Amino acid sequence: SIASTRSTLSSALHHERKSAVNKFEALLRGTFVARRCLSSAPSTAATPVDDGTNKPQTQHSSHFETLGIQPSFTINQDDLKSTYKTLMNELHPDRHMGKTGVEMEALHDSASAVTRAFEELSKPHLRAMHLLDISGLPLDENDSGELVGNEFLMTIMMVRENVEDANSDEELQQLLKENDDRMQQCCVKLDVAFEAGDYATAKKLSAQLQYWSRVEETIKENVGSVH
Repeated sequence: SIASTRSTLSSALHHERKSAVNKFEALLRGTFVARRCLSSAPSTAATPVDDGTNKPQTQHSSHFETLGIQPSFTINQDDLKSTYKTLMNELHPDRHMGKTGVEMEALHDSASAVTRAFEELSKPHLRAMHLLDISGLPLDENDSGELVGNEFLMTIMMVRENVEDANSDEELQQLLKENDDRMQQCCVKLDVAFEAGDYATAKKLSAQLQYWSRVEETIKENVGSVH
């Protein structure tokens, strides 16, 4: 029957696409084994400290796996860019001429995953969030205010008021520098927390970094608009 034929064709197409995806994943894995410029040494990240606030660990596919690097909060940005460019070059359609339409679609999906992984791991606040996610301890942004506390929130309010009251780009640039210093200090503490497996502290610091990142965005949006 027509319905039966459609079902058979649909099943065959699904099988072909799955096979193509598996083939390109195998290609990527082979690439990672041959070149692990960011992960030549074993990860030093400790097992999360059980302080009663952590949930059981769960397995997640991660951006680190996509790029073939060890999970870590501190990443060499130059090496990250180099890995990204190399992978995208190997996934470029011109290097896979003659592939079927399904295989090319799988290739496109792989390239999109690599790009998404690179973009998120390039940004400290997103990288911190991702590390929490793959550790089975995601940060719920609805709880971020409670995590950081009222004193921190008051500080954020005052900084935002300073941004709104700025009368020149010079003032905004100074505020941007001060905010960058805060973000750098937060990142140093985050690296220590993740390496120690202190995920309760890492959550709090990640929430703080989210707030500072939003402040940074606001300042940059205002630069050039002060009259």
